[in-house]
Amino acid sequence: MLNGNAGCHPPKEALVAKRIVIIGGGAAGVGAAGAARGTDRDAEITVYTEYEDAAYSPCGIPYVHGGEIPDFERLFLGTKQQYADQGIDIRYQTAVRAIDPRGKNVRVGDGPPVPYDALVVTTGRDYGRSDAPGADLAGIYRMQGLEAVGLRYFTVYGPRQRPDMAIRRLCEAALSRTSFPIYGEGDQIRDFTYVDDVVDATVRAAQADAPPPILNVGGSESATLLHVIETIGELAEHEIELDRRPVQRGDVRRTGADTSLARASLGWEPQVRLTEGLAATVEWARAKSPQAAAEAAA
Repeated sequence: MLNGNAGCHPPKEALVAKRIVIIGGGAAGVGAAGAARGTDRDAEITVYTEYEDAAYSPCGIPYVHGGEIPDFERLFLGTKQQYADQGIDIRYQTAVRAIDPRGKNVRVGDGPPVPYDALVVTTGRDYGRSDAPGADLAGIYRMQGLEAVGLRYFTVYGPRQRPDMAIRRLCEAALSRTSFPIYGEGDQIRDFTYVDDVVDATVRAAQADAPPPILNVGGSESATLLHVIETIGELAEHEIELDRRPVQRGDVRRTGADTSLARASLGWEPQVRLTEGLAATVEWARAKSPQAAAEAAA
């Protein structure tokens, strides 16, 4: 839209790209940066991380030590150059010292304040501790003038999933005819949530005028792990061989999402059925498998 009082020039604010500051690296930080770039091609995106490599996913370390992930290289989600090519400015080994929500800026070291239009904090918290003190931190920030909403994602899966996550590993096991380690009988129940539904909920929450401080984002149906394994095997046309192991101590038998608040406040509801989402994930894994690459090169 042109400013009628300024001839053919757009208003000054239209020339300023949205400034997005993300505090925290790892999968959450770079994932948030990638999602922001996908929705806003002109935004100025800056990630501050204390890590030497922002795309490092430390939560996969136990799986490397346990032999379920071959090496540490698979814990890196992308190269520094790949993020630079996307116009994402990652400040490595840099800690944010303070946040000024009223002034909408952050303090980094001894330098001047860094202004932002949108702030994302991805420094993390312990899995499974949804009732821990401070879980409503978004509400506290909002009272101080910072617009924020917290989303609890339940068992997210889909194409381009991290290599250490169960659904991707199951797809690769079915396609490569290798075994998959299963702990217990596979009767753990989860609300599996397809990535498209997660993106939809996240965008709606970001654009909502006054969303609740915490919202659950869960899939359209619950299922046991064994059901998912069998479904992926059918879709890949190969029954997955299971390497049965004892139940892991502390594993939660059932998790589920009450999404009524997200439905009411965002007008959101999951659209992708489990079988449909698993089929899309299997096809993505098939397309990137070594066999597909060899056939393409032939």
